[in-house]
Amino acid sequence: MMHTEWERMGCGSAKSEFDCMLGNSSAQAGFTWHWEDWITQEDFTKMKALGINTVRIPLGYWIVEDTVDQASEHFPKGGFPYLRRASKWAAEAGLSVILVLHGAPGAQAAEQPFTGQLAPTAGFYETYNYERAYKWFTNITTEVHTDTDSFSSTFSIEAVNEPISGQSSMISDALHLHVDPGVLNAVRTAEEALGISCSRLTPSFAACLQNWGSGEPTASLPNQNSVVFDSHIYLKYRTPIATTRSGYLSEACGGLTTEDDSPVIVGEFSLSPDGDNEHKELSTEADDAAAFYLQFFSAQVAGYEKQAGWVFWSWKTSGLNDPRWDYQLAVEAGYIPSDASAWSKDACDGV
Repeated sequence: MMHTEWERMGCGSAKSEFDCMLGNSSAQAGFTWHWEDWITQEDFTKMKALGINTVRIPLGYWIVEDTVDQASEHFPKGGFPYLRRASKWAAEAGLSVILVLHGAPGAQAAEQPFTGQLAPTAGFYETYNYERAYKWFTNITTEVHTDTDSFSSTFSIEAVNEPISGQSSMISDALHLHVDPGVLNAVRTAEEALGISCSRLTPSFAACLQNWGSGEPTASLPNQNSVVFDSHIYLKYRTPIATTRSGYLSEACGGLTTEDDSPVIVGEFSLSPDGDNEHKELSTEADDAAAFYLQFFSAQVAGYEKQAGWVFWSWKTSGLNDPRWDYQLAVEAGYIPSDASAWSKDACDGV
């Protein structure tokens, strides 16, 4: 087991435990530098100036260090103070905050970097890791409600980001029987211990709101207050869509969310098409690329605004240099308006 975890964390070729620990020390220093430098207070000030009102913060389970098996799992430590700081900066800028369990214990999907580890299999779906996730949600919920100086604008704690869905009855049962109700119970129980009742909270999208990245939460959790579905819509990965401007606009304007989904937040989407720049008319090098991508952005947002809103992935990227994935670069390139609410209301006219 120890050897397997070293491989996951980049220690598979280490000659000894000592060599692996040296690697962990370097990684810890790198993460600390990243936390200090990557997201600053200026980022939240810029978001507000661009008309953004909500930020979604992805978190690994290891940010709550009591959930980590210190003997076999080697993750950076000391992240929670930076979460406090970022959440406070967001609140001071007037931004609402969604906190999401992006990397679950054991990894909720195989070979996906967003889980925090390139695990060869999805190891999350077992009792041991469910219990660790419930502990995580209990801790985060308690922190949000008690540290109001840091988390005053945090209105949502989101369940596991993009778990496997629809691939087997075992996974469907796991989501239906364990993940959905177990996470919600952890949140509600923590709130009850603090004397907080969801039924008394207004507006309905309040601190005990729960978002969902996959599965069928409305079936798992019928008649729940303050629960909303989180849908991730990346047209890049949808097939079949004609890899043309008209193909993507038709898909965007065809109704990406429905009343059956309600209430839904589109917690992730981008402007990236299949093939990136392989298709000339979809290339960022095209002379009129800005006009097309502004229409494409507006066409998507027009649908998402009919529901509970949207969050673009991502605010900024490192080294990618593609405005279709990077909100700040998209604004600079004219793909997204400098006021988030100024998207074209007639983007789908004639499509």
